[in-house]
Amino acid sequence: MIVFKLFYLITIWILTLGVMDKMHVIWVFLWVLFGFVHSFLANNYIKSSLQKFFHLNMPAYRVGYNSIAVVSLCLLMYFHYRMSSPVFFEATFFSDVLSALLMLTGGTMMVWSILIYFKQHSGLYLQSNIPALQTTGMHSAVRHPLYLGTLIFLAGTTLFWPMQKNILAFIIIFFYTLTGAWLEEKKLVKIFGSDYEKYQKKVPMLLPRFGIKKLK
Repeated sequence: MIVFKLFYLITIWILTLGVMDKMHVIWVFLWVLFGFVHSFLANNYIKSSLQKFFHLNMPAYRVGYNSIAVVSLCLLMYFHYRMSSPVFFEATFFSDVLSALLMLTGGTMMVWSILIYFKQHSGLYLQSNIPALQTTGMHSAVRHPLYLGTLIFLAGTTLFWPMQKNILAFIIIFFYTLTGAWLEEKKLVKIFGSDYEKYQKKVPMLLPRFGIKKLK
């Protein structure tokens, strides 16, 4: 899984070498590095190895993992904010309204999902040690509401600030998210077995089925 993600990220970086200036190439490399570290530390074999080496239990490892993810993402976003980038098109009133709706919708989904995931996986709650399959709330509409909310929010920010760096970030995160969701599905099937397979048949991965009756 981690090799597949790394191959995808390196491919994206290589493809940018001949079509962007130096700062944008460095910026894409930092995204690749962030994605690699995020996937590397989430790998089950790496997790168990680091836990044994540092004598950490699962809650402690999750706290450390989440801390590294937040700090590295903040540094990446700071670099992203400070970097100048050409504008692809001028925003209009219609595009501003649409982008605001997208950001509001996506942001709400992200906050709701993060609160649920933080309670279960941050390592600060006892129930974090017991895996639980979420099928209620937004999970009854899509299997990965956090991923969907993130993509909707990023689509809104890209439309509001249509700069090259934002469009590239959306493309990278979009395909990385799809890859991550597909690989995560395999891991969830191993964890929850037939329960997750039934859940897969009833609920779509990212796009809700509006007006379509769910499978029994």
